[in-house]
Order: sequence, then C-alpha cells, then structure tokens
Amino acid sequence: MPSGIYSDPNLGECKLCKKKLRPLNKNSDFSNRQFHISCWRTLVSDLKNYNKRAYTKFSHKRIIAGEIEDELRSKLENGQSITISFN
Repeated sequence: MPSGIYSDPNLGECKLCKKKLRPLNKNSDFSNRQFHISCWRTLVSDLKNYNKRAYTKFSHKRIIAGEIEDELRSKLENGQSITISFN
C-alpha cells in the first residue's frame, strides 16, 4: 500500500494516466518520480514487446519498401505490379 496521502501539491500527475501521484515516503528516491509504479511497469512491458504491440496498441502502420502495407495490398488487389529492390 502507498504510504502517503494525496494532499501534497508538489507531486504532480502521472505522465501516462494523468492521475495524481501519491507520495511514497519509504524511499527518498521517490521524491521526483513521474509515473505510478503500475504505469511504469506497463510502459516497460510495452517497450519490451514493442514489435508485437506497435501495430495494435499504438496504431503504427507497417512500411514495406517505403510504402504503407495497406496501400501496397490495394495496389496488388487492383492488378498493379509492385517492384521491391534489394541493394
């Protein structure tokens, strides 16, 4: 359980969930933190598995030969040919 209450206005908000931070008085190194512990663990997990989560959680698009994958698929479906060169 956290060791403090939310009354300290200097703690600020968590950078991920935007909720107020609660003080952790057990360790002095928590005085300048910017994330909840659970939010930090989620962030580390997302970074560790970025290659799997980038396209689902963060809405990134796959790029093949300088073009977005969906555009290449639509070209192939319309009968256009694509050329990929390897240097």
